[in-house]
Amino acid sequence: MLILKALLGIAGVRNAAQRKLYDELGIVAEDAPVDEFTCLGRIHYKAASDGKWGEHECKLSHGTLEMQSF
Repeated sequence: MLILKALLGIAGVRNAAQRKLYDELGIVAEDAPVDEFTCLGRIHYKAASDGKWGEHECKLSHGTLEMQSF
């Protein structure tokens, strides 16, 4: 069950990345299929809180590389 949850989480991250490519850069899903995404790294960030506000997040960086021959 844990492996299934992990795989679904990865698929969710890739789908979100594909959606943001369209939202922010206008790149359509057909030009960036999620099965070609590769996880490049993870950033874990936590900033001190002043008692009212704070920040704690984990970001995943994904990329894809297209090779063209000339």
